[in-house]
Amino acid sequence: MFKQIERRSYPFTHFISEGHSLPLAVANDMLLLAKPGELKNTRGSRADYKERVFFKNTSYSTYSVPIRLFLDNLLSDDFAEYSRKYFNVDLMGSSLRVELACDVDGFFQIPHTDVGDKRITWLTYLGTQEENNDVGTDLYEDPHTPACSAPWGFNNGLIFKPGPKTFHGFTKGKKIKGNRKVLIINFVDNWNDKHELYI
Repeated sequence: MFKQIERRSYPFTHFISEGHSLPLAVANDMLLLAKPGELKNTRGSRADYKERVFFKNTSYSTYSVPIRLFLDNLLSDDFAEYSRKYFNVDLMGSSLRVELACDVDGFFQIPHTDVGDKRITWLTYLGTQEENNDVGTDLYEDPHTPACSAPWGFNNGLIFKPGPKTFHGFTKGKKIKGNRKVLIINFVDNWNDKHELYI
């Protein structure tokens, strides 16, 4: 899946893929699909958006061929084996959740871990520093101690297995120029919002 990936241990174990998170054709097509969101609240969560875009199996025929092949691959035995081998994540029995976010200025996320219902978190950034400075996901040592930011750039990826120390978010007041486009992939268990799942 990944042509280049780097394991980093600070402030928690995570993986960075610079420029190779998605196949290039998939990244380009995802960029075209990303539409600005409208913030209805500013409480520090993606739930603050009025509408959110999730990929659905029922819409499969409307997606481009590269995106369809990519979604098929996510559900393949090969990807499950890759995740087990490289990320120490067992995907068996989980459900796929794919969201295409387009953040606007004013958005922020309170530091959180994703632990619980998410087995893996994979973010792919679909913008450049030239158009939007450095707006990668912020990583924390604990809920109150910022550590670093994932490198923002087109087709850069951040992947991690959620755990009790995987605090990440998007700092309040961090300026977004235009839109911050991000593809978010999770494999989840017992997800209450079934409309968010790829089923």
